[in-house]
Amino acid sequence: MSVLQNKPVLQAIVESLLPLKYHIPELLLVVNGTKLKSFGHFGYSDIFVLKGIEDNNVSLELKYTSLVNLIKLIEIYKNKFNANDLENLDKIIIEKANEKVLLKRSYSYWSKEYGETTFIKYF
Repeated sequence: MSVLQNKPVLQAIVESLLPLKYHIPELLLVVNGTKLKSFGHFGYSDIFVLKGIEDNNVSLELKYTSLVNLIKLIEIYKNKFNANDLENLDKIIIEKANEKVLLKRSYSYWSKEYGETTFIKYF
């Protein structure tokens, strides 16, 4: 069975392992604001995990994720989350920040072209 066939199962496992306070399932992102809604305007992040690794937030695309390694990471970082992180991220940081501030944050994504995680300092 391919990874894509197992993706819904993997997503259910990940969501059950991470308390809802610490992640946002299927976060909708604007990928290209110049395109229409059904033509590449939006993209999804399967799981968005609040900071826990060196003060970074993590966006997971599960088809590139090994379940064994994911479980190891959860075990390592499970006690390092603050119960108020998601609420603070939503109410204090995102809602009050203007677009320029949000676009200046560091982001990373999996690059199919280079086969590695690519970091973006700002947009």
